[in-house]
Amino acid sequence: MDARADIVIIGAGIAGASLGAALAPHAHVMLLEREAHAATHATGRSAAIYVRNYGNGVIWALNEASHAPLAEGGYLSPRGVMTVAREDDRAVFETEMANSTAEPLTLEEAMALFPLLRPEAAACAAIERGASDIDVDRLVQDHLRSLRAAGGQVVTGAEVTGLTQSERGWEITWEGGSVRAPVVVFHIV
Repeated sequence: MDARADIVIIGAGIAGASLGAALAPHAHVMLLEREAHAATHATGRSAAIYVRNYGNGVIWALNEASHAPLAEGGYLSPRGVMTVAREDDRAVFETEMANSTAEPLTLEEAMALFPLLRPEAAACAAIERGASDIDVDRLVQDHLRSLRAAGGQVVTGAEVTGLTQSERGWEITWEGGSVRAPVVVFHIV
């Protein structure tokens, strides 16, 4: 086993690519991806919408911290998101909208914006005009470029078949390759 890295990251989706890009200027990073291309699964299929006030307080803080890099990087495109609810969901809708910057709409205004909306399918509506699409592909590719520019490696077609810890660190193997590193990062989906 000749290959060595300071940190091995398993999975080249948005999480792995962005973490690798952040760490590569400070350590030798190897990013392993089982598919032939990065971001094939969840990241590659993501609708990726940015809504500043989505989720709970922790998510709001993350969204707020993400806004400037996403906007300044040109990764956001205005989209707007409309939320509609039936009468029996009105209480949940009103609770969600109370913690939102979404603008309430009359049903007529909602139908004018989205003519396919059937009046019997919705009793209340609101629109978050500040929501944006995220260009996830460009974002991932930029992270991968940054990782490589800092000396990191991206290995595709590397489905991990072995992960063993010893006194010498972690030994990670895949068909046709292996690497040793003191730190391994992965997540289980």
